[in-house]
Amino acid sequence: MSKTIGIDLGTTNSAVAIMEAGHPKILENSEGARTTPSIVAISKTNERLVGLLAKRQAVTNPKNTIFGIKRFIGHTFDDEGVQKDKAVVPFEVLKSSTGGVKVKMSDKEYTPEEISEKKKKKIKADVEAKIGEKVTDAL
Repeated sequence: MSKTIGIDLGTTNSAVAIMEAGHPKILENSEGARTTPSIVAISKTNERLVGLLAKRQAVTNPKNTIFGIKRFIGHTFDDEGVQKDKAVVPFEVLKSSTGGVKVKMSDKEYTPEEISEKKKKKIKADVEAKIGEKVTDAL
């Protein structure tokens, strides 16, 4: 039987919990930590990295390392907050065809929601490996 997990997709770090004996338990990721850096990157060899691996290469590959993406969800490109954040991040922040926000990583453009989905997939895979079951429902 599949289990339900709860994911906190934080701006800086993300975490996941599962119910055990009626109480939530924070689960460790594949690196053994209870939190996963909320960072997604494309490496110089075109490999997708999420979490700690993405964080480790951020200094040498800043233009292709996306962090703080949660700040852009639900905002338009012209919002004052987006413009402030755009001025201080090393990656490209672009205006989408609908006036929203996109970020550029390598030669592709992604919405904030697409970047968040990549974080969620990594977390889900870590949980499935840890509990030995498929996760079909996440809150």
